[in-house]
Amino acid sequence: MSHRTVSDIPDLTGKVIIITGGNSGLGYESAKQLVQHGAEVVIACRDMVKAQEAINKITDHYVQAKISAVKLDLADLSSVRACAETIHERCDHIDVLLNNAGLMSTPYHTTTD
Repeated sequence: MSHRTVSDIPDLTGKVIIITGGNSGLGYESAKQLVQHGAEVVIACRDMVKAQEAINKITDHYVQAKISAVKLDLADLSSVRACAETIHERCDHIDVLLNNAGLMSTPYHTTTD
């Protein structure tokens, strides 16, 4: 079985990648690697302050990074629709949707929908 590393990531110039929850954890680490390989990355997350902090950290190391953020609260369908509209306005295509956002062991509650 062959093992892949970040050095196996091809040139992603011209590729648009949306990452849900890209402001922390695995999503953040993925965003770093993807912009380093030339992708345009859009971080979709609930907290725009945290998203901007993540973008600032990435662009501090990778000045050429094409990275932005869009607000997305997956527990609110109006937020999902607004996020989709914003991405549609900003991007002429999407190559990859990295569904990373997730929570574990949260108390039961219902959404507004």
